[in-house]
Amino acid sequence: MVNINRKYLKERLKNSAWQELLREINKAHSPESLEKVLAKWLTDDELIMLEKRLAIKTLLKAGVRHNEIKRILDVSSHTITSTKKRI
Repeated sequence: MVNINRKYLKERLKNSAWQELLREINKAHSPESLEKVLAKWLTDDELIMLEKRLAIKTLLKAGVRHNEIKRILDVSSHTITSTKKRI
């Protein structure tokens, strides 16, 4: 699990940071190039976590049941449920 402190960024700095990420993402023209862009910003664990959450969304949209998603992705029921709530 990622360990972060709860000190929030000032709004202007936060917006600048998101703009920088958006500029980088806009350079990507394929899933592979997007993965490379994100790999510059995320740790290996964070990237795996993002990929699994994206896969959860894909599998849920395809009608795959929770137990099958748990088996395929090796994730907890809580991860599936919390991801489903966010989407």
